[in-house]
Amino acid sequence: MKRSEYMGYLIARTHRFTRQKATKILSEYDFTAPQFGVLRRLYEEDGLSAKDLVARLFSDSSTIMDIIDRLEEKGCVRRENRRGVRRENRIFLTKRAKETIPEVLKQLDEWDQAIRALLSPQETKALEEGLKKIFELASGE
Repeated sequence: MKRSEYMGYLIARTHRFTRQKATKILSEYDFTAPQFGVLRRLYEEDGLSAKDLVARLFSDSSTIMDIIDRLEEKGCVRRENRRGVRRENRIFLTKRAKETIPEVLKQLDEWDQAIRALLSPQETKALEEGLKKIFELASGE
């Protein structure tokens, strides 16, 4: 079988170029994918602690703290001490972030819709189901 016929190769190649497009969209707003992951989670649940973000994003503490530091420097998040718990800060989105996130999500949604427009509803459903099965096999879940 030629390399271009392997399912893993096709998935990896597609992922590479779809991720490049998403990265380009995010870079227009000076965000990286991990930074936007934190922003999006806070957009859904503002005021989480760094510990909560680590758990929800399946990341490690040092990575999340580094991302929070960078987002704070960009004026996208602020930290607030939780009353009675000196070492636990809550992370909140700033007004700037609350205004920017919907713009970014709109562009990412448009990109997703462009992908979906290539397929019929049946093909979309089959692709989603197939990718879930491949994920389960590959991840051992």
